[in-house]
Amino acid sequence: MPDLNPYDHTEVPQIVHPQKRGRQSYLLLITAVAALGGFLFGFDTGVVSGLNESVKAYFLLSETMEGFFVSSVTIGCIVGAVLAGFASDALGRKKVLLFSGILLFVSALGCGFPPNFTGLIAFRFIGGVGVGVASMVAPLYISEIAPASIRGRLVTLFQLAIVFGIFAAYASNALIWSLHDILPADSKIPGISRVFVNENWRGMFLMGCIPAALYFFATFFVPESPRWWAGKNRDDKAMSTLERLFGRDEAERGMREIHAVLAEETGKFSEIFSRKNRFGLIIGVALMFFSQVTGINVIMYFGNQVFKEAGYSPTFSYLLQTFVGLANIAFTLFAVWKIDQWGRKPLLRLGTMSIFIALALIGTLFALKSHGIGEGVLLYLLPVLIVLFIASFAMSWGPIPWVVVSEIFPTRIRGRAASIGTMTIWISCFLVVQTFPWLREKAPELSFAIYAGLMIPALIFVWRYLPETKGRSLEELEKYLYSSVNKTALSKSKSNDNR
Repeated sequence: MPDLNPYDHTEVPQIVHPQKRGRQSYLLLITAVAALGGFLFGFDTGVVSGLNESVKAYFLLSETMEGFFVSSVTIGCIVGAVLAGFASDALGRKKVLLFSGILLFVSALGCGFPPNFTGLIAFRFIGGVGVGVASMVAPLYISEIAPASIRGRLVTLFQLAIVFGIFAAYASNALIWSLHDILPADSKIPGISRVFVNENWRGMFLMGCIPAALYFFATFFVPESPRWWAGKNRDDKAMSTLERLFGRDEAERGMREIHAVLAEETGKFSEIFSRKNRFGLIIGVALMFFSQVTGINVIMYFGNQVFKEAGYSPTFSYLLQTFVGLANIAFTLFAVWKIDQWGRKPLLRLGTMSIFIALALIGTLFALKSHGIGEGVLLYLLPVLIVLFIASFAMSWGPIPWVVVSEIFPTRIRGRAASIGTMTIWISCFLVVQTFPWLREKAPELSFAIYAGLMIPALIFVWRYLPETKGRSLEELEKYLYSSVNKTALSKSKSNDNR
């Protein structure tokens, strides 16, 4: 295995001492626990794709109310992202992760047995707060414990957990649908027919209680972020965690670097918007915005409807969603493999160009279908183009914004600054999800044309302004990005990263 020295960016094969192997295993274990927040994020996304039509029929919802049901969770996510920024800086990353586990469990239970549609929306909102908290704090926490040489891979595990959560939700939904053919509608088991047969959307929601409970209890066993401890002047706690992760020598070196950058910060909220830090804020907000206007959540939340609109049967639509989930996993694994070798920018460039091609072709096929042309071609090509789109997103705009936003902000304001980026992703998600049901009814080709068009400024942004962050410790990145004003940082980005 390569050496996990966070301040030496070379990977030299060597015999690993048993004590160091134990530290590496500990690092991977606590990373996996934090990434479970991503699994719950993904499960919530995937489960709605299989039950929103059932909920629409049960509560007699219009297209607008259907969009509000799906997007209501994102309102909670916006609130959760904002609260998490302040709470994680004030209370610590670990306590906030524990709180998100409680919210997600309560949401899954409440959505399974809502008193009415208003109650369902309320519990969806609670779950959204939990997802917003986890989506902000989990990648931030991972970045603060990870060595520079593999930080991209470890933070990308958060995105990998998201796609596994989506796939698990698809599988869970399919399993519950199959119970419709196995269990009689008048089952003698109390409540079983209601929850898993007649109103099986309840069972789909309730399955989320299992990973939420696991996440909550597992988080008790992870340490607090050493960089957060250092920011609170608890060097003893910070040193203890760093030593357990990297050994005494590297822990002392790490503390020296942390102290050097902390001495230049005040930690005030207003510092986020200062001229010095504005560059990082623009980068974070732009990354999160462009990740959502790819239209990814149209496929995640409304994938079945898109396939049915193309002419597929309901059963085959569910099967196609499974292939979408598998492609999502496979190419997120590709990102895990390559993100610290190729870097963040090359993956985003490739992914953005591929997404543009896929969306433009999907929009063209739907436009032809609306004029009675090429319906057979649509049936054959749509699954291929959807998988191309998902694969391109999974290796680029899926993981990389979470990675970069967790890397680019100064230590004392990292939580609050990252929360602004995370809030942006949920505001953008809300707008996309809320408007798509209406666009789907009027002209589905228009939505895909809009998403494709937005990939042009996204590509320009990545090519010209995004700094490459691979291979640098968080302290080195802070000096690199914030040693002078934005103009200098931008010129460095162009000269050093566009080679």
